[in-house]
Amino acid sequence: MYAGPDVTVDVECDNELIGAFIDRFGRDIPVTRISASRCRTTVRVSASRQFLGWIIGLGPGVRITGPDSVVEDMRREIAALRARYDPAGEAKEALRREAPAVSLNARESDEGKRS
Repeated sequence: MYAGPDVTVDVECDNELIGAFIDRFGRDIPVTRISASRCRTTVRVSASRQFLGWIIGLGPGVRITGPDSVVEDMRREIAALRARYDPAGEAKEALRREAPAVSLNARESDEGKRS
């Protein structure tokens, strides 16, 4: 279910969200205060769509800051989600200009067959 390479990910978040990281990864994760309202942590994860979805679910107070490959995976995941829910199709066109993290073409063609 959590297919993806194991990678160390750097994350910045609002202070009130660090509890979600402690709940998921344990009390031994490093936490550094970077401002009065923000902190940074580093966690070892399976860099999967499930992890990216979990981060998205935490809302705008969280941001992956590294490594660049995981930041780029998140950008592609957000573009794919936006394309799925963008009625004007503007995001879908933007997604086509990028190489998606996962192939949506097979899923879209399967949906076309069901219609």
